[in-house]
Amino acid sequence: RVDLRLARKDTMSSITPTKTTLDGKPARGSRWRARYRDPSGRTRSKTFERRVDAQQFLDVTSADKHRGEFTDPALRRSRFEDWAESWWAMNEARFRVSTRSTSRRVLDNAILPTFSGRRIGEIDRAEVKAWVAEMLGQGSAPKTVRNRVAIVKSIFDEAIEGRALRDNPAAGIRIPRARASEPHFLTAEQVEALAEAIEPPYAFLVRFAAYSGLRPAEVAGVRVRRLDLLAGRVDVVETLTTVAGSVVSGPTKTSARRTVTVPRFLCEEACEYFGWLESKLGRKLKPDDLVFRSPSGSPLNTDNWRRRVMVPALERVGLPVEVRFYDLRHSCASLMIALGAHPRLVMERLGHSDISTTMNVYGHIWPALHEQLNDQLEDLHRTVKGKPWKAPIASVDQLPRRTSA
Repeated sequence: RVDLRLARKDTMSSITPTKTTLDGKPARGSRWRARYRDPSGRTRSKTFERRVDAQQFLDVTSADKHRGEFTDPALRRSRFEDWAESWWAMNEARFRVSTRSTSRRVLDNAILPTFSGRRIGEIDRAEVKAWVAEMLGQGSAPKTVRNRVAIVKSIFDEAIEGRALRDNPAAGIRIPRARASEPHFLTAEQVEALAEAIEPPYAFLVRFAAYSGLRPAEVAGVRVRRLDLLAGRVDVVETLTTVAGSVVSGPTKTSARRTVTVPRFLCEEACEYFGWLESKLGRKLKPDDLVFRSPSGSPLNTDNWRRRVMVPALERVGLPVEVRFYDLRHSCASLMIALGAHPRLVMERLGHSDISTTMNVYGHIWPALHEQLNDQLEDLHRTVKGKPWKAPIASVDQLPRRTSA
C-alpha cells in the first residue's frame, strides 16, 4: 500500500503540460510531463496522456524512494546478458573450480540463448515459469532445472541490487524434487571381497575409502605429506576433480580442513602400497606426490577408475554394478553407526558442516539399531533378574542432621 501523504511531500517533483497557450494554460491535446529526482539527485521525467496518471506515477515513485525500492527506468531497459556478465564477474572467483566450469557452461548453453537480447525489466514471472515448464517437458532432470533457475535468480538479484528491478521473477518457482540416487551400503565382508577382487594394487584404495569416509575427490587429493602413518591419521585439505576432461585441484567441499584417523591395518598396508608406488614411479616418494594414481601413473580420475577398474571387480564378486565410488563413503558411515558411533563423531569424520546433514542422509540407519538395542536391554534385564539387592546401611555420621531454625 502506497503512503500518498508521504509521497506528496516530495517537493522535488512536478507535473507540467507539454503544450501551453499564450497565457500559460494547458493547450488542447497537451500531454503531461512528470518530473522527479532519483535517489542520486538526477532529474528524470516521464510523459502521460492524463494528469491523474502523472500524479499517480509521482506518488508511487516518491513512496518507493522513501522505502528504498526505487528502480531506475534506464536500467530496466538494459539487457539481460549485461547483468549476467556482471553477475559472473562478481562471483567467478568465489566458485570452486568444478562449480565455476559447470556454471559458465550452463550460462552459455542454457540461459543466455533463452534470455539474451531481452530488457531485464521485460522478463516477468510468467515467462520464467514457461521456461521451466519447457525444460521439464523436454526431459531435463529436476536437479538440472533447479541449478539453472538458481543462476537466473542470482542474476535477477544482481539487477535488484543495482536498482534495475524491484522484484525477482525467478524467486519461489516450484520445481519437482529431484530423485536422489539410491545409496548402497556395503558390509565389512563385502568391502573386503571387493578389495580382494580388484586389480592390484587398488585393494588399499578400496579399503582406505571405505574406512576413512573421505569423498572421492578428497581421496584423489591425498598427498604423501598429508598421510601420517605413525599417528594413524590423514589431513583432508585438498580435492582433485575432473573438469572438462582434466583433473584440477581445489579446496574441500566445505572449504574446511579436517583430520581423520585411520585404522592401524591401513597404515600397515600403506607401507606396502608405497613400495609399489615408488617402483611404479622409479624414484623415492616426495611429500607433494599424490598417494593414489591411475594405472598409467597420472592423477586419479575417479570416474574413469570406477568404470575401468571398479565395475569389473563388482561383477566378479557378484555385487551390483550400480555401486559407486561414493558408496564406499556411505559404507563407512553405516559401519560406524552399526558400531554405535555417536552422530557427532560420524559428522566430523565425514566432514559435514552441520549435524542435520548427517541425520538427513543417514538418520534412517539409527532406527534400524533399535531392535539390537532392545535385545541388549533384554539381556541386561535377564542378567539381573532374581539377584538380591541390598541397600547399603548408612552410618550414623552419614544420616542427615536436623538444624535448628
